[in-house]
Amino acid sequence: MKIKSQRLELIKPELEHFERLYEICFSDTEVMKYVGKKFSKSEAKEFYEKYFLEFQEFEVLVLKKNQEIIGYGGVCEFEFKEFNGLELGYVLGKEYWGLGYATEIAKAQLDFILDLGKMAFATAHPKNFGSKRILEKIGMKRVDSGVNMVGRGLRDVYRF
Repeated sequence: MKIKSQRLELIKPELEHFERLYEICFSDTEVMKYVGKKFSKSEAKEFYEKYFLEFQEFEVLVLKKNQEIIGYGGVCEFEFKEFNGLELGYVLGKEYWGLGYATEIAKAQLDFILDLGKMAFATAHPKNFGSKRILEKIGMKRVDSGVNMVGRGLRDVYRF
């Protein structure tokens, strides 16, 4: 999958990307607060190898101008109640918050899903007000609240 926006792109993960993602995302309590939990280095490595390299559910989010790694994201299969489609998602390192990058990559992912003719979904922790604002800003509507999702905890579910 090739998802790009004006300033960003999701690129195929390589083993050498792990250290940077561990530094700016996986090891940061504040960044991982609503994702699940901060990872130990071995937990992060296992997660990265499984979901990035093996299953290819996530890609590495970079700035197009210099290929600087700023986070990760992806689009994957999603089933909710009687619906199925694709779920968009992203995680940015703290130093990249408030610069419009999350909105930009979320919109690019949404456009990608819609271009495929699929139903688009996203989830956010009920207390992650920043992510919920972004999802609403790109036109997604909350369809359920406080859903306990296996392995993820409580989530509000959004659909476009």
